[in-house]
Amino acid sequence: MQKLLRRILAELSSVGIQIKIMGIIVVSILIFFAVLIWHSYHDVTDILRNQLQQRGIAIGTTLAMYRGDLVSQNVSSLYQLVNSVREANKDVAYVFVLNDSGDVLAQTFDEGFPAELLEKNLVLSGKPYHIQVIKTGNDTIQDVAVSVPGGNGTVRLGLTEASINAVVEGYFRHMLFWAALISMLWFSIAYFLSSILTRPVYRLLEAAGVVGQGDSRRQSPAGAKNDEIGRLGVAFGHMSKELKRQEEMRQQLLTKIINAQEEERKRIALELHDGTGQSLTSLIVGLKVLETQSSPEIQKSIADLKQLASVTLGEIHSLAVELGPSSLDDLGLIAALRQYAREYSSKFGIEIDFHATGFEEKRLPPTMEIALYRIVQEALTNVVKHAAATKVSVLVNPKGNSIVAIVEDNGKGFDVKEVFSSVKSEHRLGLYGMQERASIIGGVLTIESTPGVGTSIFVEVPLEEGRG
Repeated sequence: MQKLLRRILAELSSVGIQIKIMGIIVVSILIFFAVLIWHSYHDVTDILRNQLQQRGIAIGTTLAMYRGDLVSQNVSSLYQLVNSVREANKDVAYVFVLNDSGDVLAQTFDEGFPAELLEKNLVLSGKPYHIQVIKTGNDTIQDVAVSVPGGNGTVRLGLTEASINAVVEGYFRHMLFWAALISMLWFSIAYFLSSILTRPVYRLLEAAGVVGQGDSRRQSPAGAKNDEIGRLGVAFGHMSKELKRQEEMRQQLLTKIINAQEEERKRIALELHDGTGQSLTSLIVGLKVLETQSSPEIQKSIADLKQLASVTLGEIHSLAVELGPSSLDDLGLIAALRQYAREYSSKFGIEIDFHATGFEEKRLPPTMEIALYRIVQEALTNVVKHAAATKVSVLVNPKGNSIVAIVEDNGKGFDVKEVFSSVKSEHRLGLYGMQERASIIGGVLTIESTPGVGTSIFVEVPLEEGRG
């Protein structure tokens, strides 16, 4: 029984709280009725057996009172008496009378008296009667031996327990019926009560799941506030509000940081273009002038320096464009992305299929254009760093009241869950950065990747929130 209970409890530990409550109640009811029926079965059996024994003693005592007179007059009368007793009592299996020498004077066995029965039960000296239980096949016999007054013999009779078994079986079926009926009633009540108890828990669990996914706007479920679950809901509501406040502060701080980064990138790009770029241009011009005035040996060195300066100027120009593309401010997101895609394909040798339809020269809010540009730029940078891809597809399209940008590659892919759970932050900083940029403009970024197949990055930004 203990092993069974431990197994049941182990199984319940892995299921929902409502099933646990129902399981505990059902198991408790089953144990209660099992113990009740077991005790009732034995109590009723003992009572009926005791009544049967008392009847046997009463019958035997009555026969013992008549024995002396009947033997002195006629033994046949004794036979008639014992047979009439057997016929009048359905529980009496046999009756026989012994004299003081142990000889059988009368008996009710139709097929001859079984001699081995004589030793089965003897009345102890000084005792009026003695009862012995005898097992015979599928039946149990209560053998009652009663002494004849004056020590003139013994009256023996056997009472079968067949009627007791029939009564107990009927009582057992009756108990099972009521146990099943009451169990169903209790099961229904338990289901109703457990539903009431677990409903706020499930609502709280659902709200916690939503908050765990990043939506701190979810409020705690309404319910009673005086019990433990209600107080837990109130605490959850306070936690949700605090998380929402902290998330708003984080978003504001992140927005300021990203805006500051963009301003700093523009400043550095302008410095590179107007300062360092112009200086290198002046250097190249000076080298050209010097080249015409120098000897052939010096002209070769000047030509090498001029080539190096030209390459450096080109690299500075590319860096300035990446830091703060002027086409993004002048022409808008689509033109800037198309130009970046051409330069990207030329620089890294990766084929890019760029598509953007449905804009019709319409400009997006500056914050949205910068965020989408940086997200696509970071996605393409990751392709170069990690994907080992040969082809990339970039799609930017309106979708209802939203803007959708998709970047897909045919690279080696990766396990998204493993990367986000990695302790090495460099594996996921770029991905987090894209997600943060999307969240700032009210968008959602989704990453899908399969090792050996490729990676797809989806970002959807609502226009209304983007403009705000």
